[in-house]
Amino acid sequence: MGGDSGPGRPQRPTDRRNGYALERPPIYEMTVSAVRLLHVGEDESFGRLAAASPERESDRFDVETVATGAAALDRLAGEEFDCVVSDYDMPGLDGLELLEVVRARHGRLPFVLFTGQGSEHIASAAISAGVDEYLQKQARPEQFTLLAHRVSNVVERHRASLARERLLDELRTEREHFHMALRESPVVAFRLDTDLRYTWVGNPHPDFDSDAVVGLRDDELLPAAAAETILEPKREALETGRPVRRRVSYDPPSGSTTYDLSVDPVRDGDGRVVGLAGVAVELDAGPGVADVPSDPPMTERDRSHT
Repeated sequence: MGGDSGPGRPQRPTDRRNGYALERPPIYEMTVSAVRLLHVGEDESFGRLAAASPERESDRFDVETVATGAAALDRLAGEEFDCVVSDYDMPGLDGLELLEVVRARHGRLPFVLFTGQGSEHIASAAISAGVDEYLQKQARPEQFTLLAHRVSNVVERHRASLARERLLDELRTEREHFHMALRESPVVAFRLDTDLRYTWVGNPHPDFDSDAVVGLRDDELLPAAAAETILEPKREALETGRPVRRRVSYDPPSGSTTYDLSVDPVRDGDGRVVGLAGVAVELDAGPGVADVPSDPPMTERDRSHT
C-alpha cells in the first residue's frame, strides 16, 4: 500500500533467511495470545494510565488488580498469570518482599516493579532479588505504553525459555530412547564437526567409551592406517557435500572388524555444511559378505547443493 512506506517512515528491522527479506516486528507486537497480568498496589494511577493508553496496548492485557502482597500470593496460589506488576510501598509485604516470596514459590514468573518510590537502593535491591524489570512511575499517558512494552518483552522471554526447556526435555527423552534401541545392536551412530571431531557417539564399539571419544578424531584414537581408512569417506562427504557410503575394515584392539559406513553432510539454515552425521553397521568379516555400494544415489536435495 502507498501509505505503508515513505522517506519519513522509520523502517522495521528485517531478518534475511534463505535469500528472502522478512519483516521482523518489534518484540511487543510478536505475541499472539493475550497476557494475563496481576497488578499489585493501591495506587489508582495504573488504571488511569491504562485507560489513556492506545487500544493496541490496553487490549492485549487481561489485568487483575489486588491491593496487597498477601492478596497477590492468594491469587497466584490458585490461578495462572503471565506476569506480576507490583508497586513497592504497600501495606504488609512491600514490593521487594513480595518478589522474594514469588521467586521462592513460583520460580521465574515474570515480575515487574512499577513504583513511585524510586531510589538507587530500591533498584539495586530489586535487581539482586531477581526482578525482571524496574520502572519508576511518571504521570504521563505514554507511561503505560512503555510499561506494556516492558511487560511484553519479559513475558516473551519467559515463554521462549519455557519452550526451549520443553524442547530440551523432549530431545533428552528421544536420545534416551535412541540409546535403548541401539543397545546390543551392531549399529554405531555418530556426529562430527567440520574438523572431523566426534561431537556425539551412540553405541560405540566395545573398545571405546562414548564420553572418552567426544572431542577426538579417528587419528587420535586409532593407528594411522586404520584411522585413514575411516577418515577418507568422511573427508569426501565434508568436501563434496554429498552422502558417502563405504565398506571399511580396520583393526581395533579387540580384533579385525568391518563396517558398512554411511556419512551424510549436516547443513545449517543457509545450506552450509556444518558437520557430518553417520551410521556404521558392523558386518560379519568372514566369507560371503556382500559388498555395499561405494556411493548412494544422488538425491534431488544433494543436487541442489552441488
